[in-house]
Amino acid sequence: MLDVTATNKGVLIPRLTTVQINAITLPVQSLMVFNTDVNLYYYYSTSSNAWMPVNVGSIVTVTGTAYTLATTDNGRILDFTSNTAITLSVPNTLPVGFQVSITQAGTGQITLVGTGGMVINNRWGGTRSAGQWAKVGIEVRAAGTCVSSGDLR
Repeated sequence: MLDVTATNKGVLIPRLTTVQINAITLPVQSLMVFNTDVNLYYYYSTSSNAWMPVNVGSIVTVTGTAYTLATTDNGRILDFTSNTAITLSVPNTLPVGFQVSITQAGTGQITLVGTGGMVINNRWGGTRSAGQWAKVGIEVRAAGTCVSSGDLR
């Protein structure tokens, strides 16, 4: 058993890129790393055979009629409160593994727009939120490509 006690220090988890993490041979259950590409902790799940994010997202209230996603939004819940139309730009600079959850708390419809060549995929071709209290998710699956889901039309 390991008992680390300190009042002025912490434990530093290994910091790796996505490529380095995926190169780990036969990771064991609960192995933990910090992914420097997306600034999130990950643990390995043998039942899923996958690296799972430790998502401790924070809720951020967003006002105004335009917002551009940034790497610092990874893992966050963005709460849009505007009662007028909102343009949400999704740049092609977001890293693979980036995820964000969006709530349309106001009555202003949110329109998703890929910028810099970012392609936004949605099963039904939806790019606009459905109305107040709609939920939308965005996940970057590959460089320049993301998937949107939720209450979109």
